[in-house]
Amino acid sequence: KIYSEKEIENTFNILQKSSFSFHQKRGEILHVCKDNPDLTLKSMCFSALEEKGLEKNDKYVEQLNHELNVISSMKFSDYFLLVNDYVSWAKNNDVLVGPGRGSAAGSLVSYLLNITEVDPIEFDLQFERFLNSNRKTMPDIDVDFMDTRRNDVVQYMRDKYGANKVATIMTFQTMLAKKALDDIGDVYGYEKRHIKVLKKILSDSRKDYDLRSAYTNIPEFKALIDSDKFFLEIVSLASKIEGLPRQSSIHAAGIVVNNNPLDESIPVTIDYQGNYISQYESGYLEEQGFLKMDFLSLSNLTTIYNCVNLVNKYHPEAHVDKFNVPYDEKEVYDLIASGKTMGIFQLESSMMKKAINILKPDSLMEVAKLQALGRPGPMEFIGDYADRRDGKQKFRYASEELKEVLSSTYGIIVFQEQINKIAQVMAGFSMADADLFRRAVSKKDEKTLANSKDSFVKGSIANGYEEKEFVAHCIRYCFFRGLSCLLYNAGDFPICFLKAL
Repeated sequence: KIYSEKEIENTFNILQKSSFSFHQKRGEILHVCKDNPDLTLKSMCFSALEEKGLEKNDKYVEQLNHELNVISSMKFSDYFLLVNDYVSWAKNNDVLVGPGRGSAAGSLVSYLLNITEVDPIEFDLQFERFLNSNRKTMPDIDVDFMDTRRNDVVQYMRDKYGANKVATIMTFQTMLAKKALDDIGDVYGYEKRHIKVLKKILSDSRKDYDLRSAYTNIPEFKALIDSDKFFLEIVSLASKIEGLPRQSSIHAAGIVVNNNPLDESIPVTIDYQGNYISQYESGYLEEQGFLKMDFLSLSNLTTIYNCVNLVNKYHPEAHVDKFNVPYDEKEVYDLIASGKTMGIFQLESSMMKKAINILKPDSLMEVAKLQALGRPGPMEFIGDYADRRDGKQKFRYASEELKEVLSSTYGIIVFQEQINKIAQVMAGFSMADADLFRRAVSKKDEKTLANSKDSFVKGSIANGYEEKEFVAHCIRYCFFRGLSCLLYNAGDFPICFLKAL
């Protein structure tokens, strides 16, 4: 009734001339290198290896060649060149950058490109946790920048590669149960005291149920609705808007970078400064093949930056290099062991201070173990770890092979790399298959773990474990019960380590 026949006809003509498929991936990694990116990456890495005096070390050369082959086969050379570019720009422009976090620290290529500052071979970190050809996912290097300069790095990307190829990412906040009740109350004019009655029952449950689940799982909620049509009407109306987007904001860290202009591939909006914002959320961007990168703001880095500047200002004889602050000294670990960790990244929570009080770390590796153990779940094994380390608790290893894997942590699985190695030495898994198994454990992916059962059992038996009680318990606890877990070997009997992982 609103439009003329001509307008309707034109709309139909546009439809006929248009085609669109959500199944077509439109994202493409930015082509940083106009020449051969594989050769460029290889040249940069081997030059860095030579600068570090490691060009004749067979272990490093072999690992570097392996990583370069994987990266090249997956067509990710441009990705590493891109990350190297903006990290190098930041460091050259007095922006403090974190030394590396997450699985990317296991990459020798990342270390040689100065993206991370941790030698993965020295610390026995695994590249396959970061990238392997059996796991077809985009690489993901999270980089920390001092929070006062993070936006400068993003602007550098816009200036260099084009403002239409770089965008921040929109996120949507959806209507949760209690907010849906509030909004229905406001719009329909229900008295606030009636809305509060419903919200209080939801709050008292201590679980974030949606309205339908609350009706099923909270007897008091169900009884109120069943007994009073007035409350049934409120909840029925609220359930119609529950889960709908309520407002949008910008992803705190995410940036999408593409080889072609983004407005030709995805819906974008523009902020008040003229910068692009992707209207796809990050999950949909990744499904469409777009490269999403995390530029993280870290106030701790800004604190370090300011402290070093003040030290050098008032004590010029100190000459502290803010990009190379010494850390492996007794005084550093004495300070941590004292529990005076306010402002120290990942060591300042009350839970971590309790762990510090028990473990009293005195080296970098002990701090690493502290952080791995100081999480809900593994926290309950900190006492066992400390007692074993200090010789107060006897324990045994299920086999010599597992002793090699777990001796550094006294028979307790602390690091995810140890899960990979257990799958390798027990079941003969390749590094790539072992990491898929490790990922299933850490993600609590029961389906993938169940699919691994047969190959894990057959491999273990082939490696001579069939007569060991350990394998029987491993099969029973890990696979037949469908638990995403490995084992924590307490004395003579292995128990489920689900919580810890």
